[in-house]
Amino acid sequence: MRKKIFMLLLILGVFLIIGVSGVYSYLNDYFVKEIFIHIESGEVKVFDGKVWRTAVEEMELKKGDIVKTGQTGKAAIIFYESAITNLDANTEIIVSEINKNKVSLEQNSGTTWNKIFNKNSRWNKFLNILGINTFEIKTPSTVAVVRGTSFEMSENKIIVQEGIVELNTKDRVI
Repeated sequence: MRKKIFMLLLILGVFLIIGVSGVYSYLNDYFVKEIFIHIESGEVKVFDGKVWRTAVEEMELKKGDIVKTGQTGKAAIIFYESAITNLDANTEIIVSEINKNKVSLEQNSGTTWNKIFNKNSRWNKFLNILGINTFEIKTPSTVAVVRGTSFEMSENKIIVQEGIVELNTKDRVI
């Protein structure tokens, strides 16, 4: 009799764990913002395809939006709570593509610092964040494709702090 009760409790426990983890996964995806902005300082504006607006803290962005910092402006854009693009002063980017698998930005001017945690990142094992498979930034002369790294990007230079960045220029792939 005790064996039957133990087995029943064990089975119920397994189903309970599976159910709780499923609910947690669903709610985590539901509450995670796709893309939003954090204002660090100065003037930051967003063009939504119609008008330029002054950005506000935690303003959600969407595909096609243009973010521009002024002379004293600095901002951070957070993607799925697992990638961060820091915009220095006088920087302009366009959100070209945004989904859980790929983020693509066009950087028209200025400098960005980028930190990306992909699903297989060593840090993700500890942080349990969603992760992005591919993160791409295009400038007028280069394309940087990264998978779990940290780097600075401007039109004429790239500085890799951690990880690997594939850099495509008009002439070659580095």
